[in-house]
Amino acid sequence: MKYNETKNFEKHWRNIFKNQQSDFRESTLIKLIEKQLQPGSVLDAGCGSGYFSHQLLMAGYDVSAFDQSEEMIDMARNYFQKLNLDADCLKQESLQDLDPQEHGQFDNVICSDVLEHIEDDYEAYTHLVSVLKPGGTAVISVPALPSLYGPKDKKIGHYRRYSKSSFSKLLLSGHVQIEKMRYWNFTGVIPTYYAVKVFKRAIDESFRYDNRSWFKSTINSVLRNMLFVENLVQFPIGLTLIAVVKKESIDS
Repeated sequence: MKYNETKNFEKHWRNIFKNQQSDFRESTLIKLIEKQLQPGSVLDAGCGSGYFSHQLLMAGYDVSAFDQSEEMIDMARNYFQKLNLDADCLKQESLQDLDPQEHGQFDNVICSDVLEHIEDDYEAYTHLVSVLKPGGTAVISVPALPSLYGPKDKKIGHYRRYSKSSFSKLLLSGHVQIEKMRYWNFTGVIPTYYAVKVFKRAIDESFRYDNRSWFKSTINSVLRNMLFVENLVQFPIGLTLIAVVKKESIDS
């Protein structure tokens, strides 16, 4: 199973890492994800630089967090240490390494913006579902709108963007019920369309990396407020697809 992880991807996250607690996308997406979870244990599969894992720990969940990238896990450990949190829950593991015999099973699994980086996403998803308890909940997000696949996707190692039908097909291959599926980040559709279709380049996200200037801080704040609204109101299109699935019980 090939995982397309580029230096540009790690550079992108190193930059976001500086401001991840206030980043307009990270700080709003975790609030939406958390609302979908049931009490108990959570596996953050593809935990990146650790922000989601930290937020879930603060909310009282029993968190395990894995990431393929050694650099990402190092960032996450550094982040946890700065917050005086135990970093033992952070481990360098890939999705293809997930095994219920070794890792156990979890009440919840979250997998945010990971599957698009994996060539055989069906195999990766099979491993993901295997560590979800029967009756457990998985929340999975992926980039949406294949027509907007462009320079940024290639730069940070995306194999694809998903349509609702292709995402549904992937999810249903895992013997789960899709409880919810929705678009998110309508706010970014028009800027991304112009960046990809008109200017043929990646959208400029430098405002996410440095909030010291008034202008960049204001942009981040405005977008964060707009996405908070999107957490409450569903739009018919968006840059991200988010699904909530429940694994079938043994006796179902």
